[in-house]
Amino acid sequence: MTMRMIMSFNVDSVTKLADVMLKDRTTVTRFVEQLVVRGYVTREKSAQDQRATVLKLSSEGRELMLRVIPRLERDAASLFSGLPAEDVIATNRVLHSLLHRCNLPVEEQPEGN
Repeated sequence: MTMRMIMSFNVDSVTKLADVMLKDRTTVTRFVEQLVVRGYVTREKSAQDQRATVLKLSSEGRELMLRVIPRLERDAASLFSGLPAEDVIATNRVLHSLLHRCNLPVEEQPEGN
């Protein structure tokens, strides 16, 4: 999931990953460190802010994801097979809404939700 967030959703920092994954930064830092050690993710200084670290998939990480994503998509399709189309559409809409909320600062969250 961590690598998919970096690749597909342009999540490029531990803080953003923690927000999206609903995990604390310490836990996400450990996930990222394991991916760095395995050569799947790189950490670079931000060009805009030298204090910040930017996460990127390495070429090995990108190759792995390009092999894994089709299987994940097949598994998801299998999971949803047999469900009415309107249920699948509603589920996707809710999941996209939740992902969007994870990326919003608290002060921008809709009230009462």
